[in-house]
Amino acid sequence: MELFTLLVNPADIDAERIAEAMRENIGEAASVRDDVELRRVPLTGGTGIVCVLAGASEEEAAKARCAAARPLAAAIIEGYERTLLDRCIAKEVGADDREGAAEVRAQCDKQLASRAEGDVFYERRVAKLAGAIEAYLAEERFLHVEGFLRFRAEPYLEELRDSVAYAVDEWMMERQYQEFIALLKYFVYIQEAKIPAAHVVHHGNHDFTLLNERMLPIDTKQMDQFVVELIDKDISYEDVIVSTLISVSPGKLYVHSRTPDEQVIKTILTIFEGRAELCTDCAVCLPRLEERGGK
Repeated sequence: MELFTLLVNPADIDAERIAEAMRENIGEAASVRDDVELRRVPLTGGTGIVCVLAGASEEEAAKARCAAARPLAAAIIEGYERTLLDRCIAKEVGADDREGAAEVRAQCDKQLASRAEGDVFYERRVAKLAGAIEAYLAEERFLHVEGFLRFRAEPYLEELRDSVAYAVDEWMMERQYQEFIALLKYFVYIQEAKIPAAHVVHHGNHDFTLLNERMLPIDTKQMDQFVVELIDKDISYEDVIVSTLISVSPGKLYVHSRTPDEQVIKTILTIFEGRAELCTDCAVCLPRLEERGGK
């Protein structure tokens, strides 16, 4: 019984390798290792892979089609996914925004780059594509891989579109954040200093102490209303720190922290670039950091 014939583009799918992978899977799943034959034949438009299962029952044929679907799905993902993603990204971002497309692509790669068995995102894509392949082969005996991708692989393509949409959202939020930081940075740049210096003592997580040049606490409630509106209506504690510092406009800002890689510290240093200095163990901050850490 001829189960199916595949037409693959050898530039994208290694016909010999996929035929061997399907032979192994079919032989194990249908317990017909000696009866299954996969031969490669030249066809117009690429390489044909013909699967023949001698003397197979309908139950064995169904198991064989299911077994063949997963390695074919994996080969399609390996051969075509990058191109498919790039098309989705170009549609979402615009063909002319190469920088934006590259940033979205990098975001997609964080989620989709792994093609290792067991990776949840990979397994989900393989399962959706394999399910569509199995359903198609139950009805048809000839599968043109590129035509199938275009017209019958909607569950898998929808998964890619969802991933791209998520990546675009992340990219847009990051771009807006960077534009906002640049605005605050410019606002600080054009402001004249109101106090000689300020100290931000970061005790970890959301625990901060703000001190003026005389090492007296700065009242975080005394914020410029314009700055508050500039930051956000849903203001976080980190926003309070930033907005207070912008409002008091120190000529010099000393940031004392033992965790300088935390995002809030990086943000403060970026906004007050040129005025800010980072330290982790000076005579001012060391006693305070040790005192708070020992509580």
